[in-house]
Amino acid sequence: MIGLAAAGRDDKLLTFIGAFAIGLLLTILVSFFLPAASPVIHFFGSSPPYVPTTGTGYYPVLTELRSQRIMHVASHELFGLLTFPSFHAVSAVLFAWAGWSLRYLRWPVLAVNAGMLVVTPLEGSHYFVDLIAGCLVALAAIVLVETCARQARQRRSQALLPVPTAAMAGLEPYRALAE
Repeated sequence: MIGLAAAGRDDKLLTFIGAFAIGLLLTILVSFFLPAASPVIHFFGSSPPYVPTTGTGYYPVLTELRSQRIMHVASHELFGLLTFPSFHAVSAVLFAWAGWSLRYLRWPVLAVNAGMLVVTPLEGSHYFVDLIAGCLVALAAIVLVETCARQARQRRSQALLPVPTAAMAGLEPYRALAE
């Protein structure tokens, strides 16, 4: 984001922010209907021998949400609940897409985000299908935001067209009446 702002690429920065927001909303929407436990919880339970940096504290909250009981979640209990699709994957694709437009940052940004994708199954505690779904969500967000941006540019360029003359507006036959 800093690179885009420093390069004066406000257009790309705005589309990135829009795609990021859309990606997050789509991820939350999908995960609402498909709440999933991570592979660490699935294979090792709530006290695994290896605990990734994401921890396992979210599992009791997820279990309560799945039971559809009304519950109170305190702010200190707000853990990452998004497993499917992976928002790590969404972020990696979106950052790589935005960074690709800056020639001097293209490869470093791609390398860092490829690294994030590689470690996400272990440290982010995701299945590979979570990563695939996250990449698809990111692509959908990019297509959506690019389509909206293209339509906005077209509307803006049409608004800047000169006002049509009487002949172009089909008013030529009425000119004789006015004279």
